[in-house]
Amino acid sequence: MRPGRRRGIAAGTVIALTMMMLTLGGTLWMLFRLSGGNIDIVKTSRSILKIGSTAVSKDEEDILITSQEGTVTSPQPANSGAARAGKEPKETEAPKEGRFTLTVGGTLAVEENIRKSCYSTDSKKYDFSDVTALLAEETAADISAVFLENILDDSGKITKTVVPENAADMLRTAGFNTVLCGFARIFDREGTGIAATRTALQKREITPLGALGDAADSAWQTQEVNGIRVAMAQYTATVSSQTRKNMNKKGLSGLVPEADAERIAEDIRQARKEGAAAVIVFLNWGKDGTKSPDKNQITLARAIADAGADLIVGNGSRVAHKAEWLEATDGSGRKTLCVYSLGTLLSDNRTRMNRMAGILLHVSFARDGNGVRLEDAGYTPLYTWRYKQDGKYYYRCLSASRPAPDGMDSDQIQTMEKADSLLATLLEGSPLRLW
Repeated sequence: MRPGRRRGIAAGTVIALTMMMLTLGGTLWMLFRLSGGNIDIVKTSRSILKIGSTAVSKDEEDILITSQEGTVTSPQPANSGAARAGKEPKETEAPKEGRFTLTVGGTLAVEENIRKSCYSTDSKKYDFSDVTALLAEETAADISAVFLENILDDSGKITKTVVPENAADMLRTAGFNTVLCGFARIFDREGTGIAATRTALQKREITPLGALGDAADSAWQTQEVNGIRVAMAQYTATVSSQTRKNMNKKGLSGLVPEADAERIAEDIRQARKEGAAAVIVFLNWGKDGTKSPDKNQITLARAIADAGADLIVGNGSRVAHKAEWLEATDGSGRKTLCVYSLGTLLSDNRTRMNRMAGILLHVSFARDGNGVRLEDAGYTPLYTWRYKQDGKYYYRCLSASRPAPDGMDSDQIQTMEKADSLLATLLEGSPLRLW
């Protein structure tokens, strides 16, 4: 006996299903238009396909869904970077336990011409936020620090050193979460100026180092970063002896920690005793304009390395200096990375090439079987771009190794390339690779 043949779908059934699909599709489209596009067409399409599963194959379902998804996009917030640039947002990597990154920028000085460029004659207000906006991608790190050489204070007259407190906006815009406040003239407004500077930074959730809220406070700031206890402090060697005397008379000598080798060594020992796995020392030192560290700086750096610091980062000359490994003299083989000066991150100087350029230092630390070690170090070359628009000069900090931004003329491009070359020559053969 021959097996019976399977019956196919009757023509009438096919026609009925087709009409039902067309009716549902038309209804869905009308609802979509009336709702302003808030109905999820893809999800609803899946439901329709399930209803007509006897007439539509799985392969055909996949094709239809792919087609639908290619024409419907989810709205993005108006302030989304991806919406503005038309790019997919980057996936943020989860913090890696036992590893942290550090980025440090050189001298950021809001000098007179920069301050004037940020003033609006219409609103009668300052807006500093755009000056460093191009740096945000470069500074990304667990800890991102910069050397500030200004007092942020609205209570008195603006000077070459004292600037409006909202100049701190450019620090936040650039992505810095730690600011190294100690410099030669930080005490110009005495304790009032230091307090105002700290307040301006803390209001923006930025940690101030190198200028304390109380003379009895510790110079060190300690935090847990991805499971690693990190201790950091800044010391200043550029405050004049006369200013130190004045601070002493007023009982404020501890507000700006002094770069004394014995004091720093004792502080490092205490930080280690309290469980610090990574110790980082920042220094404002050296003479303005010098091209290399002097004997005093080299001696101090070696003493700090012997005391157990993992990283020494200096600034003060506003000119980039060499970087090198300092091996401990105790025969342990332990090494400390020392970058003597990061140079300039922001300045209005246009007469000296080495004042238009600086180093953005990138360092990563990792935990291994022997503790925490510095596993990688590199740099991004920086350039201060000045351009003129509508009769007014503007300043922007940017990476000298990236393609020139729109609007940069050929002369400026050549100058930026010279700055990049100058830094590459300086750091050739050093522990720092181009980041």
